[in-house]
Amino acid sequence: MKLIASVFNKVVRSFQGLLSNITIIDSTGFSVNYHSFYYDKRLNDFGKRVRKKYVKTTIIVDDKSQIVVAFDVHFGEIHDSKEFKKALENMDREIINKSKIIIGDKGYDSEENHIIAKKHGLFAIISARNKDVPIHQTKGENRKRMKRHLQEEYKRRSIVETVHSVIKRESGSFVRSRIPELAEKEIALKIIAYNIRRTIILNNSIFIIVIIGFLQSS
Repeated sequence: MKLIASVFNKVVRSFQGLLSNITIIDSTGFSVNYHSFYYDKRLNDFGKRVRKKYVKTTIIVDDKSQIVVAFDVHFGEIHDSKEFKKALENMDREIINKSKIIIGDKGYDSEENHIIAKKHGLFAIISARNKDVPIHQTKGENRKRMKRHLQEEYKRRSIVETVHSVIKRESGSFVRSRIPELAEKEIALKIIAYNIRRTIILNNSIFIIVIIGFLQSS
């Protein structure tokens, strides 16, 4: 994973000129039970169903360019709030230094995540769970602040859902490998491919400069 992260961060650093100071975090699942249409049809004919397994993938997206600046892959069940720290740790230091805000839905709601974000120099805008619980009974000063006033930037959160959708539409919503290390590489390539396509859309000339610079530094 360290080699994958190193290559990924090297590519992302090349895109710095396109990035803003607001990032958004969210997770999705990639199926690891890829079957052909014929295989699924035959199972259905026999009245059988395959229980699908998923690889949970958390991404952090720049809100302006919609470029993925960090990601984390996890096999098995894990709550979103636990993935917050890991995804931030995978984010390149130069990109973190440029960022000021990170936005997440209520799945990332915890006082600990607000503190973790501050340690990275980020202000977390995370919707608080349990809206029916009064503010004075809500644990954590940061969570209380979110209940009092959820900043306008939170409305930008849907951008990351669009990115998930585009990645799956362009590269598939499944991974072919069942070996964790290979599945991680496969997902990393999906995201890198998305970032490159996104950069081409944003600015063809910048893309050419980025690729030349990346090849020269390799």
